[in-house]
Amino acid sequence: MQEFIVNEYLSLRFEDEETVIYISRARFIQYAFLLLNINIDEISTFDEIESIMRQRKS
Repeated sequence: MQEFIVNEYLSLRFEDEETVIYISRARFIQYAFLLLNINIDEISTFDEIESIMRQRKS
């Protein structure tokens, strides 16, 4: 495994033939988009979504 340390918080590692970003030693997972399948009758219950990370396990 190759690692490039940018600063005390940010590092890059080459794992399984791809570059992985680590922030404060935690792997950073980037999402391109979030697709929600919401029934039109329930749409108002999603008015307060603030974070994709909170929704990714739903």
